[in-house]
Amino acid sequence: MSFVYIDIDHFKEINDKHGHVKGDEVLKFVGHVLKKYLREIDVPCRYGGDEFCLILPECNSKNAKILCKRIIHAFSERYPDFSLSVGIAETGNESYIDGDALIHNADEKMCLAKKDEGSQIR
Repeated sequence: MSFVYIDIDHFKEINDKHGHVKGDEVLKFVGHVLKKYLREIDVPCRYGGDEFCLILPECNSKNAKILCKRIIHAFSERYPDFSLSVGIAETGNESYIDGDALIHNADEKMCLAKKDEGSQIR
């Protein structure tokens, strides 16, 4: 299973520069893209103001990364001036970690992706 942590980069700046209506539009679009690309067994969640998480059963980190590239591509086509930072953590087969550790690992990787700027996946 893979767990994906997605953050809309500089979301406060989007709201401040373009208004809250634009911020809401961006959030709704991310939701739309997730709905479009996720499988029926996947679980998308909004996790905070501008953060989303994906629970991807029966999906290794390699396939999760492919999915995230599709999500980023769709997002970037619509919003070329905005970006997403993504962290992926995996559990299963080789070793198992609990839910809290899985979320923590994905969050840490997302923070590393944010440091590199511009729709990065870690």
